[in-house]
Parts: sequence; C-alpha cells; structure tokens
Amino acid sequence: MPISKPAVVFHSLQIFFSFIAMCCFASVASFQAHWHVGPSALSGFAVFVAVTNLLLALFLVLVPVVYDKYNKLSVMARALRELRVAFILIGTGLGEVFLVAFIATISAWTEAGCKNPANDPNAKNGGKDYQAALPQWCQTKKAGSIFFWLSTIAWIASFVLVVLDWREGRPVLGAGLRTTSRGIGPKPKDPPFRRPTHDDAESIISREPSRYNHRRRDDDDDDDSEIQSPFADPRGAYAATSGGGQGRSSMDMYGAFSDPTPSGYSANGYGDPRRTTSPPAGQYQPPRGGPQGMSRTMALAYEDTGTTTSSAGYDDPYERVRASLATPRPGENPPNYQYRPS
Repeated sequence: MPISKPAVVFHSLQIFFSFIAMCCFASVASFQAHWHVGPSALSGFAVFVAVTNLLLALFLVLVPVVYDKYNKLSVMARALRELRVAFILIGTGLGEVFLVAFIATISAWTEAGCKNPANDPNAKNGGKDYQAALPQWCQTKKAGSIFFWLSTIAWIASFVLVVLDWREGRPVLGAGLRTTSRGIGPKPKDPPFRRPTHDDAESIISREPSRYNHRRRDDDDDDDSEIQSPFADPRGAYAATSGGGQGRSSMDMYGAFSDPTPSGYSANGYGDPRRTTSPPAGQYQPPRGGPQGMSRTMALAYEDTGTTTSSAGYDDPYERVRASLATPRPGENPPNYQYRPS
C-alpha cells in the first residue's frame, strides 16, 4: 500500500471535518449576506481555511495512490517522502486550522447577540425576524468551531505519526512507493550506520602495517574462532638466523670484477688503512691473466685463446700508442712562443 492505514484514517477525518466546517461557515456567511450585515472577515477566513485544509488532505492521500497505480506525479510523490516536505505541509495545515478554530470559538461564545438577540448591534435594523433567526445562526457558528477543533485533533495525530515515522527511520509519506524501471521513483535510503561489536582480526583498516607477522588479538576471542584472511602472511614462515646473512651468489662468470682489493682499503669496504691487513708473503697469488701490464680485457682474450707467455709474445696496443706519443717525429721542432721581429 502506498500510504499507511493510520495516515489514511487521519487524512479522511481531516477531509470530513473540514468539509462540515466549510458548510457551517458558508451558512453563516449566507445568513449575514441575506440580512445585509456581512459576510464578515471571520466567515470568509474560516471558509478559506476549510477549503485549503480539505484540498491539502486530498493531496497527501491521492498523490501516492495515483503514482502507485498509474505511474504519474512521480516528482510530487518523491517530494512527499522527504522529511522537510512532510513537516512543512502537515505543519501548515495544523497551524491554519488551529488558528481559525481558536478565533471562531472566541467569536461564537462571546457574541453579544448569541447571549441575547436584543443586544445584537444589528437587531434594530433587522427587526423581529432577524432576532428570531439569530439563535439558529449562533448554533451553526458554534458547530463550525467544534468541527474545526475536531479537524485540529486529526492534524495533530498526523503530525505525531510523521514524528514517529521519522524517529523509526521509515519514509514519512508514501512509505510503499515503488521504484520504476526508468529510475524516476524514489531511491531506497541507506540503512543507518551500526558500530561493529568487535574489530575484525585481519581487517585491512584495523591491521597495523609491519614487516613481521604481528597478529591483533582480542582478549575475549578464541584463537580458533578468528577469521583467517587469505591474503595474510603465514605464521612462522621466517625463522630468526644467528650471525651475519649469507652473501649473494656472484654473477661474474668471467672474473672481470674479481681483482684483489686495492691497497689502502680493507676487505669490508671501508677505506681505513689501519684496518687493512696484508696477506702473508707465501699466500699471495698474482691475478689471473696475461703478462704484467696487460689490461683486463686483453687478459681475458689472452686466456680464452690459450696463449702462454713462453709460446708467444704479447703486443699491447696501448704500449704502442704510448711509445708513438713519447717518440718525437723527425723534422718537427717544439713550438716556440718567443717574439720574433718581422
């Protein structure tokens, strides 16, 4: 059902009481117009409020029903589900009907002509017929005031129902409205947040980042009941090792970077000469390669060809370049920077 049953009952009572009050004050205004003493401002205001409340109650009932049955008035139906719209509409109806009921009650029970027709300000001009019809007019005016008070009670009940629906988190008006396939209907609201009773043992948010496997535990939780995450690190996968770590395996297959440590530097990589220890005289081995003075690249090529020092001589191209640079060319004089007069 697009609207709750209590809301239908209260709006129906508002429509009924407003209609009866409208009829009563319409009769009051007609009596005043017949005897040329009105209609008064109170009669006109009472009829206006009665018609307004009647139409407002019809609007609150018919819009959800029309939308649910015929898929029309979707914008209005969506607006009725909003809390502020419901409070504004129902508060407006309640304020109007309470105001006119209060004013009409004071006017009906304090009117001088209702207590004694001869004391009415228009009794002399109206004559005896006016004075004879005046008590019936007062009864009609009092009845209209009573129906306005009954309508006020119905509007108060609707306002209380809206407050209760708001406190319970239910839609205020049009609780049963459906959402259409085109998406123009009201969207369901998210449920209110509920704080979890305990923290998740392997939650990504609650877990502290660490290199080691620190597992958060609650004092009241059992170890067997804790949820194991498939992405958690296995426990006991890394054992503590005593001493220094093992070095990485060398990727230097040709020994290009396996030369002895230069003098002045220790084997651990620090350049403190006091920490450098020289090997004993009998344990020193010359580096692999060709003859003394050969570059590392040429030494590797020298070893790959299988050539020895005794079988072939070694012609170092770097030595030839240095020798050619050191030997002066014949016929060339060194540059002279002295001044020569022309």
